[in-house]
Amino acid sequence: MKLYHVIWDTRAKESLKAVILYVKEESPTAAKKVRSEILKLTASLKKMPERFSTEPYLEHKGNEYRSVVKWSYKILYRVNENEVRILEIVHTSRNTTVVEDIE
Repeated sequence: MKLYHVIWDTRAKESLKAVILYVKEESPTAAKKVRSEILKLTASLKKMPERFSTEPYLEHKGNEYRSVVKWSYKILYRVNENEVRILEIVHTSRNTTVVEDIE
């Protein structure tokens, strides 16, 4: 089975920090769980990253752009030959222009 290298873009790292800080205001315990589950999910992308669907708002850029939703957070990523690049984490209620601006 092919293994991919998972890399986080700076933008995605900052978004994850913002999500954790927001959740932490209400519940530090929930914030730890959200962080842990998102990191576990993104780490799992090293195996079969294509198992999740292409991102509808980025289909015009090619089918290497994919996403997966965990709770209310959409994790956007791009699959290249040997790597999976985590591009952004957005709340599903946000305007789609945030997603459409992904490079």
